[in-house]
Amino acid sequence: MHVFRICLAFALSLLTLSCARLPETKLQQWQDDSWANFDNDTLSVYLHNPLRCPLRFKLSSTDAAFNQKLKPYSLVTLHYNGDTLIKIPALAQHAKTLRVSKGLGDPNEELQNNKLSLPFLPGRSYTVIQAYNGSFSHSDAYSRCAVDFSLKEGDTVCAATEGYVVGIVKDYKEGGADKKWRDYANFITIYDPANNRFLQYAHLKHNSVLVEMGDRIEPGQPIALAGRTGWTSIQHLHFNVLKAVDTADWLESVPADYYEGYNGSNLKQGDVVTRPAE
Repeated sequence: MHVFRICLAFALSLLTLSCARLPETKLQQWQDDSWANFDNDTLSVYLHNPLRCPLRFKLSSTDAAFNQKLKPYSLVTLHYNGDTLIKIPALAQHAKTLRVSKGLGDPNEELQNNKLSLPFLPGRSYTVIQAYNGSFSHSDAYSRCAVDFSLKEGDTVCAATEGYVVGIVKDYKEGGADKKWRDYANFITIYDPANNRFLQYAHLKHNSVLVEMGDRIEPGQPIALAGRTGWTSIQHLHFNVLKAVDTADWLESVPADYYEGYNGSNLKQGDVVTRPAE
């Protein structure tokens, strides 16, 4: 009877997740005040980086001829509080085809991938439910070295190293096992300037983020509560270390080792990891 009740509860949980509707709006992890304006046959583009990390901008156009004019500005890298104003001769119909894409980090800065702390409270142990190159969702360049830890909804997520908060999404309420939910997870992005890497903590509980954009973060600091928003059927913490790369994804997942003695590349599904009490 107990087994039946557990199985029924799990089935109902999956049914609830699968029936949930996708949010109407995709939330962005940061906002900036960049803008573009066309006047007197000139396209003016103002780019500004409000983040405490490098930020890259790519200008392009769906019009082939105008895209050639934009080539000198196909990649503009700005550091914290950096800005620039670009003026380009253009026709009105060409200006309408302007596309500005943005990505974190500078691939020209060398990665120093020093050890991290496990991203949860001291004295706690959790199971690895998906390791590197996991078949469910760790199979592409962006997530191949991510680790999923079995934190329950409401468990405390802690910073694995020092850095600055450069991205927050906190207002999603639900998730689902279908890949269509991939872009609807709550998460925090922290930039570690000493090592030129980014750390992401994902599937966070709705409105549980304990930090703000631009905050300086200390190792071990509580930053959010675990949940199951986005592409997942179970509550857990998705932890990913990334470096800047010159690809369409902007960032690429990299291996990481831990002060607690664990080698990220050796972790396997089912392993139990412990952060000793202080």
